[in-house]
Amino acid sequence: MFKAYLKNLMSEPTNEKFKKIRKENKAFKERVADVKGGVVFLKALGFVDAGEFLEITKVDQELLKAASALLQ
Repeated sequence: MFKAYLKNLMSEPTNEKFKKIRKENKAFKERVADVKGGVVFLKALGFVDAGEFLEITKVDQELLKAASALLQ
């Protein structure tokens, strides 16, 4: 799931649908929120808590590439 978020942001950094993650989404809860450090990892990439969403406003391509390499 982390890889999918990163891949989408790297390929389409201005696409608004990839810049928001609904925190109540079942897949997000199971594959990210319930994983120790999952939300912290996304916040380190620039996501911020915005109520029902985690949102990113500034996409740092180099940071995303480095994070993606860590997940390999």
